[in-house]
Amino acid sequence: MVAGLVTDTRLDCRDLFFVPLSGPNFDGHDYITTAAEKGASGALWAKSERQLPDLPPRFTVLKVDDPLRAYMNIARTNIMNCPGAKRIGITGSGGKTTLKNLIRNLLSSYNTVSTRENENNEIGVSHTALRVNASTEYLVIEMGMRARGEIADLASIAMPQYGIITNCGKTHIGTLGSEKEIALSKGELIENMQPGGKVFLNADNKWTGMLKDMTDAEVVTFGMEAGDVTARNVRYTLDGTELTVVAGGVSFEARLTVPGKAGVYNALAGAAAALELGLGIDEIQDGLAKPIDEKGRMRIMRHSNGIIVLDDSYNSNPTSLRFALDLLGRLDHKGRRVAVLADMLELGDHSREEHYSIGMECVAGNVDALVTMGREARAIAEGATEANALENENILSFDSFEELEAEAEKLFKPGDLVLVKGSRGMRTERIVSLPAKS
Repeated sequence: MVAGLVTDTRLDCRDLFFVPLSGPNFDGHDYITTAAEKGASGALWAKSERQLPDLPPRFTVLKVDDPLRAYMNIARTNIMNCPGAKRIGITGSGGKTTLKNLIRNLLSSYNTVSTRENENNEIGVSHTALRVNASTEYLVIEMGMRARGEIADLASIAMPQYGIITNCGKTHIGTLGSEKEIALSKGELIENMQPGGKVFLNADNKWTGMLKDMTDAEVVTFGMEAGDVTARNVRYTLDGTELTVVAGGVSFEARLTVPGKAGVYNALAGAAAALELGLGIDEIQDGLAKPIDEKGRMRIMRHSNGIIVLDDSYNSNPTSLRFALDLLGRLDHKGRRVAVLADMLELGDHSREEHYSIGMECVAGNVDALVTMGREARAIAEGATEANALENENILSFDSFEELEAEAEKLFKPGDLVLVKGSRGMRTERIVSLPAKS
């Protein structure tokens, strides 16, 4: 009998079966001896690998074509052996992690397993699936992708009965080539639903019609402009968002701890799923009101000098940046509104166009001072200048964090409301603490 699986020999390996995963800079097969020394009961081994090292006589080796594929198959088998768990898959061009955590909050009264942090690839989803047991009532799986076929692979592990696509935008357009190709890639989730499943789609997204044609499952839509589940009387504040959720003949008040339009879409998607799962209105209201408080995802930080930071530094793409700038302009605030924006990455040949259009279309009326960091983000400043969105002295650009940091004391004033946003590769989280030093 195998007590479980382990992929990292730095962890406890006793009585566990070691899976030697490999990456660009490591090969798990190099650690099979370590696993054996730490008490592992056995290991997978790729048939194409070199000769096995000397191992204890009771150490079992199972030769496979591909250890990662074997790991995925074992995880799927574990799901099949726990049919009582209702399985929810989530993907989209933005908001996946926040929605996953929001649904986890909605299901907090139930035995729920969900992906942790960013375990949204083949390894992470397999690891999550292996945590499911006979007592699990819900499994919530976030699914990320960078290429066609990856969502289909993740769906083959989790076998979702409910599928949610938050939106389809231009994230990863540099890799996939077009927004349509991105939407088709996200649609792999709903193409691989289990029979009798239900799909939840953003009614305000232009690709929803195409996505509907990709599935035979029943479709429920959500949106701020249209949909089966919609929002009314939306009010944004620095303490969160208030709205009325309308679903058919049912309506109820809700309060979210996350400000902004993206948060409303996530709440509507979560509420739509919760209603289909049979949760009561009180349960939904309580779940939506629970704090998510994710670092770098529209988190409010109040500094002692009176500066308030909207920390949305975790990642950025054209859709989420437009939402963030719209929120900055809508919030009731008497001081300056300052946007500190770093490069949006993975846009490929579309990069300059997307950055420039943000400056042309989204700065005026929402921002009093614009600071950009990175060579790609300079195009935001150029677009804002071309649009006469701000006086030139209120538009500053820096190529690096070090340049920006050197001028930080001059950039921020007490009473400012500062939005910080950029792609993960820009390490924009370093900017978040700078206003505190002003």
